[in-house]
Formats: sequence, structure tokens, C-alpha cells
Amino acid sequence: MKMAYLDQTEADDLSATSFKHISLCATEAVDCAAIARELGPGCDSHIEVALGVKIKKALCVIGDKTLTLKPRYFLGRYIYDLAIFREGRSCPIIVVECDGKEFHSTPEQLENDARKTQLAWSKGIIPLRFTGTEIHRTPDDCLAKILQTMRYKSQLTQAQCNLLDAAGVRRHPPLPAYARG
Repeated sequence: MKMAYLDQTEADDLSATSFKHISLCATEAVDCAAIARELGPGCDSHIEVALGVKIKKALCVIGDKTLTLKPRYFLGRYIYDLAIFREGRSCPIIVVECDGKEFHSTPEQLENDARKTQLAWSKGIIPLRFTGTEIHRTPDDCLAKILQTMRYKSQLTQAQCNLLDAAGVRRHPPLPAYARG
């Protein structure tokens, strides 16, 4: 009896299942590792790298060379974790803060975060904050919020949104659940 292995199965044969062909998985893993290696030296934590990889992959799908992601954006006395730039702008469109519990939980740290957020707004930069838990548990929701914000601020065209949709990148975070009283 001959055993059939997943890596020997044609990709078309798997279309009815949720399995990806092994070569596709390997390619995606190599791509993620390359992006992580590029971003890693500029990041202070693994949650920044994890979210940065997601953002960078989405920007690659869009294929717009005028949009770039950079780690560590300096503004005033503050350093923002990630920044999305549009070529021709002197400041980023969006800054992303990845708030690990260790550095974002005391009253003093929360007050500092509020000042940092206010400074970004005052410069016309949209600040988005995600907890480490959000980044670990629901990274696609974090990315969706970033992409939704970019679309709302006219930084993504409908054609770019169509590319994201075709690639299976979710652009809308789930609606919040409302507590029943």
C-alpha cells in the first residue's frame, strides 16, 4: 500500500480543505522570517516584530512603493514602536504602539502613554495602541484596525482594498460584543 503525504498532493486537490500545500507554507515562513530579520534590529520586543511582520506583509500585498513601515519613530522626547509612512510626507500617517504589560500598566506609565498619544494627534499623526495580549491572541484584528484606519483616512484606494480582499487579508475588525443588561 502506497502512503500519500500532504507534500505530494497537488495544491488543486486541497482546494476543498483548509490545508495549504507544504511548499506554500514553507514559502510563507521564509517570507515572514526575512521580514522579521529586517525589522527586528529596530524593534524593542517580540510583539513589535510580530505585528510589524503582519503590517509589512499587508503592505507587500498592496504593492504601493510609496507606503513603508519603519520601526522606532522619534517625535519630541518619545519613541513610537512602528510607523507607517507615505512618501512625500514629512511625518508618518500612523504610529503603532505595542503595549506590553511590563511598561504600560502603572499610573505613571499610563499618563506618559496619554501624553505620547496626544503629541502624535497634535502633529496630525494617527496613534493606534494594541496590548501585548491583543497582538498575541488576535493579530489579524490588530492588522484589520490599522488597514481600516488607513482606508478611512484615504490612504488606501478601493483597488488596493480589493487586492487585500483577494489575498484573504481581513480589513475590518469584528464588531464589539455588547453586554446584555
